[in-house]
Amino acid sequence: MNILSNQSYEKALQIKMQRISVFVLILLLFLGLAGNTLSQEVNCDFDRQYPSVENARDAVNLRSDWLCAQAELQYILDFTKPSPSVQADAHILLGIVYFNIQPDSASRYKLAKQEFEEAFKAYPDWNGKLDPSGPELEALLIEIKDDDSLRVSSKGKRWYQKRWVQIVGAALVVGTVAAILIGGDGDGPKEEPMPDFPSPPEGSQ
Repeated sequence: MNILSNQSYEKALQIKMQRISVFVLILLLFLGLAGNTLSQEVNCDFDRQYPSVENARDAVNLRSDWLCAQAELQYILDFTKPSPSVQADAHILLGIVYFNIQPDSASRYKLAKQEFEEAFKAYPDWNGKLDPSGPELEALLIEIKDDDSLRVSSKGKRWYQKRWVQIVGAALVVGTVAAILIGGDGDGPKEEPMPDFPSPPEGSQ
């Protein structure tokens, strides 16, 4: 009897350890994704109370600090409520940043085009100048301007596209998985039977 009991205990412990291992892997994956999202903001010195596109542009033009410019622009788009014109400016400059920091031409063109498109969705009448600029970016801007399908006003990113919402959602998923994996051996708590009601006194019926 003791041998069977020990074997059952060891099996339950093994299952528990496997569940914990899976949870740790999921947690590490989540922390890695969140770290990639926030890492650009950690070491960048910009005013989070008053972030601005012009400050991000100065980071590029004066200091060649593309990553900090990217961090400030993403902060503006994800954590503030910019006007449509400012939102468009941010997307345009972010497209320029992506075009300059992506290692392969296909990725940088794709990301820059996406940001330019978002700019005109936010503010269809945007007519600013590319700064910094270049022949390829100018050609891309002309291509986007000629796309009539983008001439529809938009209020920017929907709530579920915000980066902070995605992080919180991922955290909730990790917490739910943790509760499922660690919360017991699968048998569940044993329910105690409800006590019987006492019999009514004689004569009360």
